[in-house]
This record gives sequence, C-alpha cells and structure tokens, in this order.
Amino acid sequence: MKTNESIRLSPRITELTNDIYFLIYLSNAVKPYSDEELKNLLLKSRKKNLERNVTGLLLDKDGCFIQLIEGKRDDVKYIFDFILKDKTHHNINILTEDYISKRYFGDWQMGYRNLHDPSILSLPGFNEFMNSPWKDFSFHDDPTHILELFLMFRDS
Repeated sequence: MKTNESIRLSPRITELTNDIYFLIYLSNAVKPYSDEELKNLLLKSRKKNLERNVTGLLLDKDGCFIQLIEGKRDDVKYIFDFILKDKTHHNINILTEDYISKRYFGDWQMGYRNLHDPSILSLPGFNEFMNSPWKDFSFHDDPTHILELFLMFRDS
C-alpha cells in the first residue's frame, strides 16, 4: 500500500487572507493500525477534510501521530472535535496553533508520511530527533521546530 502519497486537490486551494487557522497536535494510537485500517482511516479523513475545506499533513511514527490541519477556524475546530471523540487514539495534545496568511498545504487534502519509510532517511534535515521516541521529546519547548518538520516534508 502506498500511503505516503499526498492527495492533491484541483484546483489549488489557496487562501490569501489572514483568516487561515492551523493547529498541530500529537496523539497515540490505542493499538497498532493494520495497513487496511490505516488506508480506511486516511480515506475517511480525506473525505471529511474535503467537505470542510481543511488541508494538512499527518506524520506517523510507531503509532504516534503528529498532524497539522489548516483552514477556516470553525472548520479546523470541527475536524479537531471529531478527532478528540475518536476512540482509536488517545493522549491528544495541541502542540501549537496560530493564524497564517496562506495555507502551508493548500493543495493537499491530507498528506501522509510514515516515518519508518526507508525513503525518508535520505531527506535533508532527517536527524536523530526523527529516530528518538516522540514521547521523550518536548515539543512544547519550541513549537517552531515542529512547523519546520512539516515544511521539510511538504518541500521534499
């Protein structure tokens, strides 16, 4: 299964006003996802994101998820409330949230990267942070590092 592909929207969704809101959260899967379960999760999430005009990127490492979602604040909060009620993961923590003038992932319904994919190892900026357990890393100390991580994957 090729789950590391990004789904591109057509036409490109780009907001040029300053009312784009983004939120990055961290969560843990209750149990490991099978490939089929992950595929179904991504299909449902992408459909729901499209309905709400929400874009972003989901990173997965050993059942630990970090996701950036962006769009109109009410739409992002709607998606996040749905995430909070989802019983397949827990320990959901917002790492950072803010307003931006333009979407970071304007043409992605929801990109996905599995950080154990061997092709990830060759990306510029891949470092020991990526190889250490995320539960041991304090993202709250400097949330700009988390945003840089997402932009590295966007630009690769």
